[in-house]
Amino acid sequence: MAGLRFPLLVFAVWRALHAIVVLAFGGSLRATTVLWDGGWYLSVLHLGYVAPAGGYDHESNVAFFPGLTWVTQAVQLVVRQEAAAAILVANGLALTAFVTVWGAVRAWRGEDLARRATLAFALFPTSYYLWMYYTEALLVTATAAAVWAARRERSTLATGFLVIASTARVVGITVGPALALARIVRLRRVDSVSVLYVLGSLAGLGAVMTRQAVEIGDPFGWLQAGRAWGREFAGPWVALRHAAGMIVHALPGIAPGATIDLVAVVVVGCLVGVLWRGARRGDWPLEPATVATVLWAVPLFSNLMASQARYMLACWPFSLAMAHIWSGLPRAVRVAALMLPAALTIVLLRHVSLGLFTG
Repeated sequence: MAGLRFPLLVFAVWRALHAIVVLAFGGSLRATTVLWDGGWYLSVLHLGYVAPAGGYDHESNVAFFPGLTWVTQAVQLVVRQEAAAAILVANGLALTAFVTVWGAVRAWRGEDLARRATLAFALFPTSYYLWMYYTEALLVTATAAAVWAARRERSTLATGFLVIASTARVVGITVGPALALARIVRLRRVDSVSVLYVLGSLAGLGAVMTRQAVEIGDPFGWLQAGRAWGREFAGPWVALRHAAGMIVHALPGIAPGATIDLVAVVVVGCLVGVLWRGARRGDWPLEPATVATVLWAVPLFSNLMASQARYMLACWPFSLAMAHIWSGLPRAVRVAALMLPAALTIVLLRHVSLGLFTG
């Protein structure tokens, strides 16, 4: 338990600093918690799924997985007030995200790198989405907890967390197969545990599909509802081309949103490469690389680059790679790696405080 003090301290300082910045720019902590997509999750919470009257080309809450609202409903058994429950869930999941990332990295490489990784995770520029009423914290918590449990050979517990991850967002469905693949390679055979991990992911998706089948009569509504936002299945090069086109079109000015999203994808992608290199050298097991790969790659198959800086936050194993290479970086690079994300976080939090969409 003594080791838990570090991620708890990082969370407390991180959350306090974010709150100070939001308040300094005139924002409301309550209002910023449920901005934008948070409103859609709240609609799922108190209305259930409602099929769009004009078809899936119109925005609807069908595009949003129900895991976050199920957690909130559980909390509402104790905290009856909806807004209070949502805020409690958002911040509680942010706390558990830090703890589970620390725990998973600690299980992979020990305490020193776990501490560095926790700090790297906190410094990610879009980490404020962890305390907003979004699925980022739930997805990170469930996937990191599944990894942590799997490393301790608690396969039933790991499977339970994989079920939860699959109810958070589409990318969560792929983590069970990624863990299973790493286990199969390590054991050189398919065993019951690897099958269980895959079934856990499928069970979570089945729960989502069952609910949508009951409430709107379409178990595949979630697969089609993204069309209203321009999100459809496409090769990853489509999203990359989309971002490049926006950046070129804005010249000689800049397209800040597209630039931030593209940089996030490239930087996290390079860190995923570091994880594969480390796995080949035996610096850590294969799981960090397989899990990171799906968490990084799957969002790129969504036709658009928009919001990728947020999606890359969920690729939390990048923090292990960052922690690993940190001591070998030149001093100037380390200073930049600290200052630039911190400065960008302040800029983005200012936008959040003013109610401006940040992806």
